[in-house]
Amino acid sequence: MRTASVERTTRETSITVTVNLDGSGAAEVETPIGFLSHMLTSLSTHSMIDISLNATGDLKHHIAEDAALCLGRAIREALGEGKPVKRFGYATVPMDCSLASCALDLGGRPYHVVSLGLRGPMVEDLAAEDLTHFLESPKCTTARTTTTGPRPRSRPSPSASGRRWRLTRGDVACPAARGSSRCLRRL
Repeated sequence: MRTASVERTTRETSITVTVNLDGSGAAEVETPIGFLSHMLTSLSTHSMIDISLNATGDLKHHIAEDAALCLGRAIREALGEGKPVKRFGYATVPMDCSLASCALDLGGRPYHVVSLGLRGPMVEDLAAEDLTHFLESPKCTTARTTTTGPRPRSRPSPSASGRRWRLTRGDVACPAARGSSRCLRRL
C-alpha cells in the first residue's frame, strides 16, 4: 500500500498526518479550524485517500500552513517514485455553489497559481489569505505545479496538452458520486 506518516513539531504547532493513497476516503481530521477540517475531510472523501490529521497550535495561520506542509510531504512520501502515477492531471468539479478547477504537474518543479476570487476577508473561521496560503504551501513539499481557479495566468506547457487523469478507480465509485462520476485513480 502507498502510505506515509509525517510528524512536525515546532514552537508554533504540532501536526501529525497519515495518508493512504489507496484508501476508501476515510477521514479522521482534528484541527481547531472548522473550515480547514471540513476541507481536509472533503478532500479525503472525494479523492478516496484516507487522511488522518491532528493539528494544534498558536495561530490559525501557522496551523493551516504546517498542516498543508505535512500533508504535502506525506503525499510525496506515499507516492515514492511515483510509478505508475501519471505526471499531469486536472479536474473541474461543481460543488455546492462553486466551480472548482485544478491542474497538477507532479514533474518536480514547484510552482503555483491560486486564483480563488474570494469576496470577503474570511471563509467561515479561516482568513481568506490563510486559505490561499494553505493551497500554496504543499508545493514546497510535493514538488508539484498547481493551477487552481477559473483562469490560469499562464498557458499549460505543450507536453501537458491532451493528457488527462482517468476518472475511474477500478469499479469503485465515490460515496458522493452522482450518475457515472468516479474518483481520481491517481494523484
